[in-house]
Amino acid sequence: MKPSTLRETLRAHYDEESLRPETLQRLLSLEGAGRRRKSLGYGWGLAAALLLSLGLLFFWNGMRQNDLAAGIAAEVAMNHAKDLAVEFVATDLSGLRKQMDKLDFTLLESHHLKGRGLRLLGARYCSIQGQLAAQIRLKDGTGSTQTLYQTPLDSSTARLSARRSVAAGIEVQMWQEDGLFMVLAEAERKPEE
Repeated sequence: MKPSTLRETLRAHYDEESLRPETLQRLLSLEGAGRRRKSLGYGWGLAAALLLSLGLLFFWNGMRQNDLAAGIAAEVAMNHAKDLAVEFVATDLSGLRKQMDKLDFTLLESHHLKGRGLRLLGARYCSIQGQLAAQIRLKDGTGSTQTLYQTPLDSSTARLSARRSVAAGIEVQMWQEDGLFMVLAEAERKPEE
């Protein structure tokens, strides 16, 4: 019986042809190696993409933190420079705590400022990034006024690391302490010549 179509002719031809078993085995092993190389390449590509994504995420998060810190520094520097009078006069924090009853947190004596010889003058209410804060006026031994801001940590300030910067000629230090976000502002100290 003769095949009548090209398709049938080709099928009949290839049905008669066959590879030797060792040749077939070698071809199958090459195909498996190719798949392993492809999957290994895919794995490395996936790992590289993941590392790149994580790097970009950390970079973007760092940029957001820097932007937030710069915004806080500018806000605090502006408030410090206004040199507004205190609303609550006290010589210690317990006196301020009693007077500043709108605060939903307890004012703390900062470990960061111990031993600096700062004298408390009083405080007033203010805000940092829209959150209620205490603006505490201090005076050092040279008569320079410093302003300490205290506010509870929130989701954005909790991610900020301690830092120091200068904004509008005001030196600004930020840190976290016992659940509070603290910022100290003072006139920038010029290096002695």
